[in-house]
Amino acid sequence: MAKQVCDLAAGKGISVSQSDEHLRKARTAVKNKSWSGNYDPTREHLNFEVVKGGIVKNIDKSKSIPTRIREILKARGILDPNIGLDKPRYRTVANFILGGSRGQMHRLAFGNQTVILDPGSDNSGITRMKDIEDWAVDMYNFMSKKYGEKNIAAFIVHLDETNPHIHCTILPITEKNKFSWKKVIAGADKFEYRDRMLKLHDELAEVNKKYQLERGDDISRTKAKHRTLEEYHQWEQKELRNKVAKQRITIKEQEDYIINISSDIKRAETKLKGLTTMISNLETIHAEKQLEIDKLQEKLAAGGGDYNGLIEKIVNLKKELKNIEEKLDDKQDKLKKAKTEIGSLILQKDDNEKINLDLQEKQESLVREIERTTLNLQDREMSNMESLALDHFRQSRNSQIKKAEEYEAGLNENERKIIDNYNTAVFGGSPVDDMAAKTNEVVAVATALYFGYIDQAIKFATDHGGGGGGNLPSDWGKKDDEDDWAWRRRSFGMALHLMKPSKKRNLKR
Repeated sequence: MAKQVCDLAAGKGISVSQSDEHLRKARTAVKNKSWSGNYDPTREHLNFEVVKGGIVKNIDKSKSIPTRIREILKARGILDPNIGLDKPRYRTVANFILGGSRGQMHRLAFGNQTVILDPGSDNSGITRMKDIEDWAVDMYNFMSKKYGEKNIAAFIVHLDETNPHIHCTILPITEKNKFSWKKVIAGADKFEYRDRMLKLHDELAEVNKKYQLERGDDISRTKAKHRTLEEYHQWEQKELRNKVAKQRITIKEQEDYIINISSDIKRAETKLKGLTTMISNLETIHAEKQLEIDKLQEKLAAGGGDYNGLIEKIVNLKKELKNIEEKLDDKQDKLKKAKTEIGSLILQKDDNEKINLDLQEKQESLVREIERTTLNLQDREMSNMESLALDHFRQSRNSQIKKAEEYEAGLNENERKIIDNYNTAVFGGSPVDDMAAKTNEVVAVATALYFGYIDQAIKFATDHGGGGGGNLPSDWGKKDDEDDWAWRRRSFGMALHLMKPSKKRNLKR
């Protein structure tokens, strides 16, 4: 039976970039190109969302998920605890991914229709099945009952990716209209959190029974390790590389097998040729002996020669003829077997050449998939870093505007004439200027640091005018208890540090 999927990730809010991807709202050509590698544009029209009351409708792209959250909080008179903080500290969003094994999810979403998953395929003729809508509504009702329908900020169903799934955005708000990750989601400690998650999976499995999806094994018994989305993509890429390596071994084995079969065919053909020659020679001898017997019998019938001598010769020739016929029968039988053997070997060779060709095509497809996933992973992270850069730039600009207003408030009419000095005092040499001029460079360095390419990040920074921020800490790396967005923000901060103008100092790792 197919397995259900339920993944949970905490968030200290949700970025516009994340929202755009969930809603498939590409604001730039770069994002559109990046996303096109992760999903099938010809199936995007199959996506939908479930809204209040369990109503299925097309995805509303007019409002981002952050906007939806703000409207929910405003209507309920709830303050986002992260507003006003330099860095968000509170987990205000629970990001659930709901799904199941690919085969069963495809049956629910597409029925008996064949969906071609190769990049660039045209699946525009595929239609959405009602089963996937029923499943999504049941999932919506389950999450509504579990966490409160009014706490569901978005419930998006994606049918345009490899495996159909749901992105459910939950606000961890209590009945008293207060944000509390522990009370709503996690519990008091890790033990209660584990119990809650076990219960969640058990309860979800009861709903999923009707859709032939069963609960997966408890990771406390299987010792499986939870992976974040980024870790999953990196693991997926590693698996693809392993598949390519195994394919190469299999292809080499197939090629060796084909060489051996070709040698067997060559030997069988030589044997066949030898048998054919032998049979031809025996048939010639047989004809000569038969002709000799015929002549002796004619002579015997005419009464010429030694009667007893002629009879003896005929008897001996018939014995030779019988011996030749026995040899002919043996060679004919061997010839028949040799022909059968060659036919079988040729079929085997043809089949294995087809298999090898198919393996080579699959290998080429896997190599293309690796290249695509590598670019997608990099593009995805560049997009995330661009989102951080935009937030950083906006916050820095707001801070500068506030300083500007304070500065301007203290100027009289005459002093306003020195506005140039004012601009220099407020904005000159600020991080805002550096950020505006070096956004792309900072994003590139941050992305390299995020993926662990430390030497490349340092070299890029120094080659593009950075290097004034000092050395990178020797213990630089992702901490065991650090989530992806915290690690991403730290990488971005370090990138800003590395991209400070150089004072002719050499960076060392």
